[in-house]
Amino acid sequence: MRPTQLDQQILHSAQLADGELQGHFIRDCLWSVFGTNLLQSDLRGTNASSVHHSQLIDRLTHSFQRVGKQDWPTHNPATIRRLGHQFESCWHAMLDQCDHPYFSNIPIRSDKKQTLGELDLVVNSPNDPKHWWHIEFAVKFYLGYQFSAAENLWIGPNQRDHLVDKLHHMRHQQLPLVRNATAAPALQACHPELQPESIETSLAVMRGCLFHPANPDHGGQPKLPAEINPNCWQGLWTTVNDAPHFLPDGHWTVLPKYRWLSPTITDQAVERDALLDYLKSYFSHLTAPLCLVNLSKINHQLWREQQRWFVVPNNWTDTLKPHPTEF
Repeated sequence: MRPTQLDQQILHSAQLADGELQGHFIRDCLWSVFGTNLLQSDLRGTNASSVHHSQLIDRLTHSFQRVGKQDWPTHNPATIRRLGHQFESCWHAMLDQCDHPYFSNIPIRSDKKQTLGELDLVVNSPNDPKHWWHIEFAVKFYLGYQFSAAENLWIGPNQRDHLVDKLHHMRHQQLPLVRNATAAPALQACHPELQPESIETSLAVMRGCLFHPANPDHGGQPKLPAEINPNCWQGLWTTVNDAPHFLPDGHWTVLPKYRWLSPTITDQAVERDALLDYLKSYFSHLTAPLCLVNLSKINHQLWREQQRWFVVPNNWTDTLKPHPTEF
């Protein structure tokens, strides 16, 4: 369950000819835009959006190959610990780099000035400059747990974020928002020729990683929702007590949240025994799950991600309950 071949190729493409590596932000941008999609369904009951998504990626790929990596920002301007903001900023940077017109974070308000939501992105159609596409973004990291053959839970490390809730919100709230009658003034405020009828399609773009239980006796074998791409980026999770039995040998690093986006390349690595000592000390005082990366060597200085893991407290599953999956 390593990063997919596509995600590895993206990291390789971020290398310069002399073997040095571009900054972390450019690798995040490449992964955010060109990485493997978590979704295999467009959530709206039509195949049109997957076609549009491919067309946009093809256009950005062509533009990026033409302009190269000149004058790329050196860091992500988004709030450092908000992954959703980082993810959107990566898309903005790529669109800027490719000189592709867009409007972002457009607030939609009712006639009574009540905020109904926000359009993440409205981007010029790569096929027709008179038309626009609406895109909603999500970047998610979920751990799987199986209660029974029919009850599969995919939940964030903090246990407040459920995959089925996010899919429901994307399908029923975020994607239809551009068709709300109150969206027209907000769109026209962006551009006088931007009308609701000029929006050709709404797309859901989701990136991230799903983590299966390393110990099936503890977490079962949870199935992926039908909307999820079975070839998406996937990792493993374990409790701290099970960690010595399931974490593979080799070198490791602990990944802070602001570095979760793309498969990592780092100059910091420790051996497995040192990591296990750290985990024992950490979880004797703290309860927040930790994101870990098993590494392979690139050269005498650098290591590349081989496999991503989460380690959770021993009681992490004690309060889990089945969650509705129908929406």
